[in-house]
Amino acid sequence: MAEQTIIVHINGYWRDQPKSNLPGQAGVFFVYEADYHEEDQTVDLLKLLYIGEADNINSCIHNAEVHSSWMNYLMPGHELCYAYASIDSYYRTRTKAAYIITHKPPGNKNSQVEFHYDTTTLISTGKTALINTVVTARKNRPYAQDSERPSHRKEMIPVRAVQVCSSK
Repeated sequence: MAEQTIIVHINGYWRDQPKSNLPGQAGVFFVYEADYHEEDQTVDLLKLLYIGEADNINSCIHNAEVHSSWMNYLMPGHELCYAYASIDSYYRTRTKAAYIITHKPPGNKNSQVEFHYDTTTLISTGKTALINTVVTARKNRPYAQDSERPSHRKEMIPVRAVQVCSSK
């Protein structure tokens, strides 16, 4: 594979209940710790917990084993929330790896520590809460580099009150 720039449009956000509204599409997905506000149907996204990829995102998120492992990261009173991006299967694993090596979510702690693909730049659009919008991962490097200077990286600061999707 050669050097690649991939534009990733992220859709979101879906609460854990009812997660049946999550699309059954192929792509990458993001799992967040969130605090739900029923009065205005919004969530505060507190922390990025996990980044995954699947042929069917809805089926993967319904997997009881992985779901329970994500629940272990939640503080009392918080819940899981999801976002996803449809990605062609040819780029899915590479995209997931670039996001993981950049963001290092706690649920991906057993994932690779080096990036095994040629230089990859991800440009994220859409619902990018707690996701760096431009990242570059380089082959055989133990971390990814933002296109911005390291001192300007997006920190894990909670995102206040984002709208929740209620249908497909």
